[in-house]
Amino acid sequence: MTVGPGDTFFIHVPGARRDPIHYFVLTSLEVSTNGTLLCVYLKPLRLGSDTSCVVGPDEYPGVMEDHAVEYGDPSLADFYALAEALENNPDVTWSSQECSPELLRRMQEGALKSEYISPRNHKLVEAELARLDS
Repeated sequence: MTVGPGDTFFIHVPGARRDPIHYFVLTSLEVSTNGTLLCVYLKPLRLGSDTSCVVGPDEYPGVMEDHAVEYGDPSLADFYALAEALENNPDVTWSSQECSPELLRRMQEGALKSEYISPRNHKLVEAELARLDS
């Protein structure tokens, strides 16, 4: 199984009183130095939200209002553990909706503009964009 940029998945938190967290994969294994993928999620746009990349209702299915990409609290997912979880863990499931190449690019470029992303994750996204542009 391959997991890479543009793939989306859910993590269901057993017993939680909220919807599952919907993650978007921003980077590939090719730019990773330790087998991890950078994944971000959307949060409803509120006062004080990071507006480096805002996703509107017409840009991704299931988004009913403007959402901000959360760069300050991303996940670094171990590629092999994520692939294993998607195959065998019922609490980690693929999304039926792919991220469009245009939205993925906006999310990646937003990461480079965000003041909340860590320097390490910034470098991962820079490397991914350089890989795509070469």
